[in-house]
Amino acid sequence: MRQNALTSDTCLTLHKIETKYGNVVEEVESTLVNTGFPPHDWVVTENYAIFMATPAGGDLTPFLLGFKGPAECISFQKKRNTIVHFVPRKQQEEESGSASDKRRSVVDSMSIELPVALHPVHFANAWEEEPTTTTTTSSKKTIVSKMAEQGESLLGSWSKIKGGNFEGVPVQQLMRIVIKTTSGETGEERLEKSIAVEE
Repeated sequence: MRQNALTSDTCLTLHKIETKYGNVVEEVESTLVNTGFPPHDWVVTENYAIFMATPAGGDLTPFLLGFKGPAECISFQKKRNTIVHFVPRKQQEEESGSASDKRRSVVDSMSIELPVALHPVHFANAWEEEPTTTTTTSSKKTIVSKMAEQGESLLGSWSKIKGGNFEGVPVQQLMRIVIKTTSGETGEERLEKSIAVEE
């Protein structure tokens, strides 16, 4: 996975590995558009690799110069929602090569914008029915929107964190995201309703 230096797109390659010897037998290349902050976790279903893009971006110059940590340079963007990218795992167009070569293909990802701004951190599971359902941990939409308005970095106040106080770090919640890939309809719900978290 690599970030395009001129756009906010993320280029990625999926590798299919055969189990006996661990050789790569297929590569699928795709681009996730509008991902200023590339996803660091994903989930795989029978037909898709699924990535959720946080509505965030930033300037890594202070990190490269040694002034800040990488997460301190990234903040949520105002009035942007989370985008879910579906990358097809099946071969669509094969490049020429001998029969012994690994297969390569380039596929277009399907991008569906959720009606909310979430900060998905890690996936728990995903499965394909109609609709496709995935579970993920995420900061609440109200927290993401508030932090975007205030221009805070991903983890909030770094002065407190550096002092060992993690109270300002948003609590991650288990969320169920339901997406109808045929129509683009979406839904989301918090699953950890027993945990007392500020709404």
